[in-house]
Amino acid sequence: MIAPFLGLRNGQRGPSALRSRLPITVRCCSHEDFHWPQMWKRSVASVESPADISHSITTEDCLIELAALSRPPRIVRPVCLECAMPVALVVLLLDITLIYHASKTGRLQPWAFIILMIPLVGALAYIVVELVPEWFGSPGAQQARKRIAGKLDPEKLYRELSDRLANTDTVANRAALAAECLRLARFDEAVRHYDHILMLPLGGEPAYALGRAQAEFGRNRPAEALATLDDLQKRWPDFESAEGHLLYARALAEVGRIGEALEEYHALVAYFPGAEARVRYGMLLRIAGRNAEARVVFNELLLQMKRAPKYLREAQAEWLSIAEKQLLG
Repeated sequence: MIAPFLGLRNGQRGPSALRSRLPITVRCCSHEDFHWPQMWKRSVASVESPADISHSITTEDCLIELAALSRPPRIVRPVCLECAMPVALVVLLLDITLIYHASKTGRLQPWAFIILMIPLVGALAYIVVELVPEWFGSPGAQQARKRIAGKLDPEKLYRELSDRLANTDTVANRAALAAECLRLARFDEAVRHYDHILMLPLGGEPAYALGRAQAEFGRNRPAEALATLDDLQKRWPDFESAEGHLLYARALAEVGRIGEALEEYHALVAYFPGAEARVRYGMLLRIAGRNAEARVVFNELLLQMKRAPKYLREAQAEWLSIAEKQLLG
């Protein structure tokens, strides 16, 4: 005979927490006829669906009310290793890429050995030690950092240059501060700085006169800018500047000398780098009523920029957008 489970005697009930919701009737069998595999299958079936468990050969009947398990049976699931395959593949591709980069840049020794011996850690070490300083030290990265810093604190450089000028009043320090004033649209202050520079013995340079004309134009005084540019041409006849030529054409248009401005633009677009001069030329042609010529200028610009490199199109995106709108308008 097999003793009843959990110390329950025949016909007795267990604690209320262990009572089965449905009674399970078990017919006890003899020790010789008790087969564990068959008994295990039937006991599992009885847990999933309470029912009578019986055997063909029995010695005596005993009714036992067996409490159901308070927790479901633990299910052992096989460990899934499929998720580890993509990670290993990514690490392998990363290691191969970094080793190839190291071989092309003359860093194969000792980085190839480190990356192969310590796959993921070696790759991260190569990125931190070799690539990150290279990225942040490149001219493009430096310009990106300056742009980000300029957006977060646009007057930081202005304050630094002001402090530098207060400590050491030189032409170079004042010219740098004046150029920063132009960038920040502090045109009145820029005019004062350029006037001061031009009166100094070492300040007689055409670049400073051009800066003064730009500040005067920014103050919405195109006639003063024209006078400064005319004086610049007289004092330095060999001085050439595409920016100065563009400023001269814009100032002529602002004071109403449209014909002269169109002549200056026509000569300017032949060598001016970028799309600004052509777009302004086309817009001035439309103001003068020469719409057909304006459309030709815009179409030629857009056709030329389609064949230009991507970085150049991105740099001139603002002016190209204006040209497209002018064609649609």
